[in-house]
Amino acid sequence: MSKIKAISTASNITVMYETIAKERKVIQCEYVGCSQNDFIIIRYPTSMTPRCNADPFSAGHVLKISVVVNLNSKEIITFSSTILTAITTSNRLLLVSYPERIESKILRTEPRLSVELMAEISFNDTQIKPILCLIKDVSLSGICCEFYMKNEHNNLNIEQLINEKCILDVDMSVYGLKNYTFNAIIKNININEKIQLGLLFDDESLGQVTMLFEKLAVESILY
Repeated sequence: MSKIKAISTASNITVMYETIAKERKVIQCEYVGCSQNDFIIIRYPTSMTPRCNADPFSAGHVLKISVVVNLNSKEIITFSSTILTAITTSNRLLLVSYPERIESKILRTEPRLSVELMAEISFNDTQIKPILCLIKDVSLSGICCEFYMKNEHNNLNIEQLINEKCILDVDMSVYGLKNYTFNAIIKNININEKIQLGLLFDDESLGQVTMLFEKLAVESILY
């Protein structure tokens, strides 16, 4: 279980749990530490404080946890743990069991993630109307998105958008998160039944891009 001990203190971890209605929910928590091979300590949000034994964050309930353990290789580990006890003071800590089995995934071997996320592309040129599109895949350098031509873009010569600077606003509401916004450049265009745009991120957006990529990678493992 050395991979557990490789998790950095205060790392963000993604926790999946089931509600009473058997719905799967995902929240962000914080890794605090571990006690030898006995238990793991997690700090959870105030909104999740258990009020009775039926609450998903009370003793006996099972959580599925994912966390990045190696920032260089982007290794993500996933495991299931049972809540041993929940501390409901201002510290809001969960003590969960050490996992019997850990699954590991190296993101560097999978440079692109297939997704389906709604987004809007807007331009500095106010004469070009914003384009609603569907993101199909994400990498640490760029995004591929597609859309159908609509009436408001009938006068737009799509090929002239090559090397055009734009702003990409990614709708993350499906994950209960605020939107991610990036500066990008349109580097390639493919016109078939749908129009596909390849967007390259600028250097200023790299921090946000890494956060988005890691979030989507964890979600792909959880589901």
